[in-house]
Amino acid sequence: MIDLAVAEGLDRKELVDAAGLGGIDLTAGDARVPIATQVALWQLIAKRLPSSNFGLRAGTSFKVREAGLLGYVVAHSATLETALERLVRYSWVLNDAVKCEMVKNQHSLAVTQSYPEHGVGLQDAVDYRLAALVSVCRQITGAEIVPVEVAFVYHRARSAVANSTRRRDPRGIPA
Repeated sequence: MIDLAVAEGLDRKELVDAAGLGGIDLTAGDARVPIATQVALWQLIAKRLPSSNFGLRAGTSFKVREAGLLGYVVAHSATLETALERLVRYSWVLNDAVKCEMVKNQHSLAVTQSYPEHGVGLQDAVDYRLAALVSVCRQITGAEIVPVEVAFVYHRARSAVANSTRRRDPRGIPA
C-alpha cells in the first residue's frame, strides 16, 4: 500500500515515520502491523489524497499471495465458497480490528465487514478491503466476478452515513 501511495506522489519516509512503521519488515507477508499504526497510515493517506478513491484503486491491486499463510490457504481452496469461509474465519490474522461475517442463503452469499472500534475516518480502508476482496475472488477463480450489490457505511465522528449509491469498479465494471 505504501508503494501505491508513493506512486500517487506521497513521500515514503513521511508515511513510514508518521505512521510509526519504522522497524517493521513490510516485505514479509506475515508481518504484523499494529492496528494503531494501520489507522495512522490510513488517516495520513486520506489527509494527503482527499477524494482520490485511493482505497478502491489500491484494493484492486492486492494480490492474494501478499496475505501470507492465509493467502495460501484461501488461494488453494477447492471452491470460492470454501475460500470465503476461510477468509472470514481467519481474517483476524490480517487485521483483528475488522469483524467479518458470511451470510448464506439458497441463492446468494454475502460477506460483511465492520470496524467496531477503529472505523472512524477510515473510508479508504473500508474501500480497500472491499476492492481487495473482489480482487482475491477474481484471482482464485480466474473469472471477472462482479458483486450483485455493494453497500458502504462510513462512520463519522457524530453519525454514520450510509452510502447506498452504486459504486463502480475502478476498471469500469459496475458493482
